[in-house]
Amino acid sequence: MPPAPDAPRHAPVPLDPTPVTPTPTTWRAIGELGTVGLSFVMAIVMGVGGGWWVDQRFGTTPWGFFVGFGMGFAAGVLNVYRITSSAMRSARRGPR
Repeated sequence: MPPAPDAPRHAPVPLDPTPVTPTPTTWRAIGELGTVGLSFVMAIVMGVGGGWWVDQRFGTTPWGFFVGFGMGFAAGVLNVYRITSSAMRSARRGPR
């Protein structure tokens, strides 16, 4: 027999009432990781812009765009790797 529609499906989990205070290291990691998206997008925009400029200047449409996109994407991935590595390294070190 299925449970009544208004019956809870599982027992509620009690919440821990003790507040968690972020440390300066936590805030530093949040700040570093907050730049990941912007850094990734800006690298792609700059690569595409440079590729578009090359296409307009030398008449190589669409190859400059594709090469610029690829280079921007690669630069964006490298930025994400560097930022994430730095944040993880500072989180492992702990508070200063």
